[in-house]
Amino acid sequence: MLEDILQQLMGGAHEMPPEQMHGHLDTLLQQAPDTHVHGAIGDALQALGPRGFGQSVAQAAQGMDPQQQQGLVGLLGQAIEEGGGSLSGVLGTLGLGGGGAGAPSGGYAPHDLGALAAYTLENHGGALQSILGQQASSGGSDVLKLLGSPTVQRVGMHLAQRLLGGQGY
Repeated sequence: MLEDILQQLMGGAHEMPPEQMHGHLDTLLQQAPDTHVHGAIGDALQALGPRGFGQSVAQAAQGMDPQQQQGLVGLLGQAIEEGGGSLSGVLGTLGLGGGGAGAPSGGYAPHDLGALAAYTLENHGGALQSILGQQASSGGSDVLKLLGSPTVQRVGMHLAQRLLGGQGY
């Protein structure tokens, strides 16, 4: 079963329905050593780059409710803060508010969340990778779903590569 999942992810995750992809990724996340999970997330973020990551997050944000948006901003904010930055300062720099006022009353526009994600990866990528790795290792793909299908696909493919590379599972 695990071998079938690995082959599917390697052969065409982009053609897989999102629900199936998330299910497969959850299975792999449960089986894989934490070092593989962290490494696969790092590989995926590097492959996407800030622009691709921002586009992935903006795409995911189109279907988010305000609570999910706040969860995403909290996740990105944690990476910014751990990376030595200030979330309110970054929000202000990007024209998204700041100063501790919280989210705009109507929520954030998807492209604004994409801009925040791109900024976070570009300036605090190591902290972002660490936080995503910890959360994915302990909670499965739920945290990754906030980041959009292209990110989930990349993590799945990179994790499958690591597991198929003979590094054990």
